[in-house]
Amino acid sequence: MSIVSNWDLTPIYPDIESEEFRSDLEAIVEQSVQLEAYVAEVKSDLKEAVDRYEAIIDRYVNLYAYASAVLTLNTSNEVAIRALSQVEENGLAVERMAVGFLNYLATRVEEIEVRTTEGGDLELYRYPLSQLLEQQRHQMSVELEDLAADLARSGGDAFGRLQQALGSAISAEWGEEGPKTVVELRNMASDKDREVRRRAYEIEVKLFESYEIAFAAALNGVTGTTLSLGKRRNWESPLDASLASSRIDREILNSLIGS
Repeated sequence: MSIVSNWDLTPIYPDIESEEFRSDLEAIVEQSVQLEAYVAEVKSDLKEAVDRYEAIIDRYVNLYAYASAVLTLNTSNEVAIRALSQVEENGLAVERMAVGFLNYLATRVEEIEVRTTEGGDLELYRYPLSQLLEQQRHQMSVELEDLAADLARSGGDAFGRLQQALGSAISAEWGEEGPKTVVELRNMASDKDREVRRRAYEIEVKLFESYEIAFAAALNGVTGTTLSLGKRRNWESPLDASLASSRIDREILNSLIGS
């Protein structure tokens, strides 16, 4: 049974089939192609390239987050499923552009160092650009990154969505209040009533046991993809890749764990 919540997403887009949504879908492809061509120019300006890249990524993230949120409201919403699939398909152009953009940054390291120093026109971008350069050092070839992005749609990303769909859709009865989803049961872990916490935990465990094969398949798919790509990108371990993505190091992680 799917429990549908009510979120007001209209401040982002009027509707998932709106002209604004479709327009942004087309824009990320067109602008990505344009930026690829721009950074290939000998006289391309670093600041202009960074501004264009930021605008494209912002729009793409907005599209993906919106489509994902709409689908989360109702995991059987076919319109939302198609929309998210389209975002991912158009996102391949963004991924391809991003690989080229990171390689472009790697050819401008000295210029980046100068223009991101105090008083430079890219001073505010010093940290994000340093992170992008670190990401570039763990990047595969353009061809392999393009293939990985394409395969992710039917591989790791698809398994991830399966896990999310199951987690948000399955539910169990909770007395007179009616059914509770796994998400709602998990939220009860912080309930002030110990008995409520215990009961919610036991029901949640039983629910997961009922779907353990599907969850195991989904998690194995995601894990396998992560391990394979991590090796190809020369990460020592999946943890190192996760730490880099989270913008922290092992020292900070250990401090958080020990606190």
